[in-house]
Amino acid sequence: VIKTESNIFCNRVYMKTKHSFFIVFLVTALMASCIFSNVFAQIIVGVKEGDLIQYDVEVTGDVPEQHDVANASIEVINVRDKLVDIKFTSVFLDGTQKIDYSTLNLQTGNLGETFIIPANLTKGDSFSEELYGNITISKVEERSYAGVKRTTVTASNPQNVWYWDQETGFLVEAKSTYANFSITTTAKETNIWQPQPYEMNPIVSIVLVTVIIAALLIIVVFRVLKK
Repeated sequence: VIKTESNIFCNRVYMKTKHSFFIVFLVTALMASCIFSNVFAQIIVGVKEGDLIQYDVEVTGDVPEQHDVANASIEVINVRDKLVDIKFTSVFLDGTQKIDYSTLNLQTGNLGETFIIPANLTKGDSFSEELYGNITISKVEERSYAGVKRTTVTASNPQNVWYWDQETGFLVEAKSTYANFSITTTAKETNIWQPQPYEMNPIVSIVLVTVIIAALLIIVVFRVLKK
């Protein structure tokens, strides 16, 4: 009897332990699924065929020959689901030009030098990048590029700071610091958005109109008195 009761007790303990283990496993799997979803679920391609951004490139220090670039441009040649075919043009300080074609894969994290990332990311969102691992957006802010104020997303690591246009995922600025040199790349022209017409401050407009009216009145009065 004692042996039987002992077996029953052991079986109950085993079943409870097994059940608890299953619950822990299930909770862990759900947590991992949420984390995985946060990193990879928001893969939205925001660029389209024909999109083009031209960049100014500023280099300082003992710059290697392959990085001695004066300006560059990235043009989207084709978009196929999560694949983006691009044309990358580099113009070096000596005037020579180099053109490269490549295919970015936003699903696998093959993003070149983070040229184009998933669109519509926000603070805390992450995406995969083959060169740097998972990158997490640290800030969302408005910045001006190519004559227009755009909402941008920012991320960084010890060597790089990146800024992307939130709506398209296109790189608009990058700052890279190495042991002997640094490179800053900034978007200067694009066909994705158009420069906004200058909007004058309302107070300035009122003052300007007042000055013009006053000047016209003085001219009229002067002519009347002169007659």
